Amino acid sequence: MASGSREITAGPGVTRRGLVAGAALGVAAAASPLDAVAAVRRKTASARHADVVVVGAGLAGLAAAGALSRAGRSVLVVEAQSRVGGRVLNQPIGGGRVTDGGGAFVGPTQDRILALARELGVGTYKTYDAGQNVYYRNGQRQTYSGLVPPDPTGAADVARALVNLDQMAAQVPVGAPWKAPLAGGWDDQTLQTWADNNLMTESGRFLLGVGIEPLLGTALAELSLLFTLWYAACAGDETTPGNFERLFNTAGGAQDSHFRGGAALIPERMAARLGSRVMLGTPVRLDRAYRRAGAGGGRSGVAECKAGDRGRPAAARPSDSVRARAPAGA
Repeated sequence: MASGSREITAGPGVTRRGLVAGAALGVAAAASPLDAVAAVRRKTASARHADVVVVGAGLAGLAAAGALSRAGRSVLVVEAQSRVGGRVLNQPIGGGRVTDGGGAFVGPTQDRILALARELGVGTYKTYDAGQNVYYRNGQRQTYSGLVPPDPTGAADVARALVNLDQMAAQVPVGAPWKAPLAGGWDDQTLQTWADNNLMTESGRFLLGVGIEPLLGTALAELSLLFTLWYAACAGDETTPGNFERLFNTAGGAQDSHFRGGAALIPERMAARLGSRVMLGTPVRLDRAYRRAGAGGGRSGVAECKAGDRGRPAAARPSDSVRARAPAGA
């Protein structure tokens, strides 16, 4: 349990908004010095000082911390869980082997994560994709190859729908989807609404759901059409437009390969580079008691980071609490 408190002070001139705009990575908080009253209250505490505190040791947070460190800033990363990685997680399956329990696949247009993996010495291997697919519906079993199952009434219908969706996705700027020519109308409807109005057969709508729901983890009725189009657009890179086929496909698509040693090996090696600057078992609570500060009328709040007993740190887990004052609403 926590004993005493530790203060992290982040220097002026670095804001969360500025970091996101400059690096588009991580959640960072810049802080002003603690006022005299707070300092007196915690006069017995040890202190760690950093220009920037990054909240969360997932891929984005660790990448942000690495970029800040390379730019000459001092940085600390606080993570509530007892591990790094966020949405990627290695699950042991015996014999020293692991399987991916979160994000698992990587494909040809995912240039940045592939480059990072190479830099960290993490290799890839092809996803098993031999043999034929099986389509079972209404008591009938069929085998097939390719993307679309051989449904006698829905195959052609969903194929036409995917062409239309690809054409729409091509109009969505990845960095600013709200600037798409029809963004308002697309965001005002769900993918299910669009499917009901644009697919002619029940089987076609069924097949669209079969493809989309495992991909995005939710029903068509829960998805904004604009978000879905943006997601497909993100499957490309600077030279290759994204589309739904790339999202669905294994060979040459988003499921083309796995990382050797599991995807979580990437953030683990990123954290190892940062060493003791990564603090695990350290959840953050942001007080809502803001005060006016500075000539610009900005607001600041207090974030309290408490070290728990929930796991082993990447380097040295703190044995006490952590408190940091950080700008709010940045």
